[in-house]
Amino acid sequence: MYNVVFVDDREDQFIILNQVKREAKDTLDFFEFVPEASIIDTQKAISKKAPDLLLLDYRLDEKPVRDDKIAEYKAGPVAQQFRDSAIEDYKNDFPIFAVSHEENIRLYDPDKTAHDLFDQIWFKNFFVDHPNDAVNQMISFIEAYKEIIDCFNTENILHKLLQINAEEVGFIDSHFFKDINKLKAPNLVSINIFKTFINRSWLLLDKDNLLARLGIHPDDKESTHFNELTRIITENDIEYSGIFGSGFQRWWANRLKGFFEGRYSVALGDLTSAERVEKISECTGLKFQPALSRWTNNSDTYVSFACSSCKNPTEVEYSVSAYDPVPHPVIGKNRICWSCIQTGEYGDRGFLVDDSDEFTADKIRHGKIVFG
Repeated sequence: MYNVVFVDDREDQFIILNQVKREAKDTLDFFEFVPEASIIDTQKAISKKAPDLLLLDYRLDEKPVRDDKIAEYKAGPVAQQFRDSAIEDYKNDFPIFAVSHEENIRLYDPDKTAHDLFDQIWFKNFFVDHPNDAVNQMISFIEAYKEIIDCFNTENILHKLLQINAEEVGFIDSHFFKDINKLKAPNLVSINIFKTFINRSWLLLDKDNLLARLGIHPDDKESTHFNELTRIITENDIEYSGIFGSGFQRWWANRLKGFFEGRYSVALGDLTSAERVEKISECTGLKFQPALSRWTNNSDTYVSFACSSCKNPTEVEYSVSAYDPVPHPVIGKNRICWSCIQTGEYGDRGFLVDDSDEFTADKIRHGKIVFG
């Protein structure tokens, strides 16, 4: 059993974990309490529970907690206390999630801090709407930290955690390997790996990007035939099994490409969506709808990734670069489809256009670039 501690200044919020507790069964043990007025007392109370994962309500200062006193601090300073302790003794490190209602969590901006204190930032409704995903992802973070701690301060830590082969090593900037080995605490390793590999699709593909690479329409995402195709893929060592893999299903982009080229002599990238699903059907007997370009609304198109904003299959030629600051060069920065620029929905989802493509985006916004 892993210990999960949830701290919130409103006791009525503890109910959000009810369904999660049922899903967790014998894997997670939950401890809930309101914070103390003193941040030191809160830290001590948390430490007594020996958390494997800590959930902190972002706003701990909204309601009186003890003797009508308000905790005059938010989640950040509490997390900072534990992050500082982890630098002194890395074996005591554990994942910390900030949780809140949407209007509160928007106040937190990790890009304006020295480093991100939190492994994840979740809206509270995620626990209610997706309890199984919440459980799997929490466990994956707990186990990830234990893996990191076990091999911390050893050589080639990234090779071990990602379980990469020689080809994949060549895709990763060499300085990233060196910098990971220099990090002073497991939480820094965790956050860097998650942001660089799990939370972006380039070397590892999420399901939306897997569909785009295969030229398959998103409506087939949960179909029986797509489940069978992912089974075939998994049997051929394409599914990712490294750190975080138990909570975030991913596939190796290079292995997917090699699989179709090696077994079926098919270079998917050279085919339109319609041609890809036709070839996949010829090779496997499985039937799919071809992915449609959101901009042209046809399948005679070379989609290659999922738009970072709407998640629809997208072509490079009908997309712009998103502002996407990363510490090291990586393959395939986030991109936004022209349709999301036209509707403005990318802004509602927290994306910005990179300066290099702002000229094109401005033309789309003002109707100077339209389909047809």
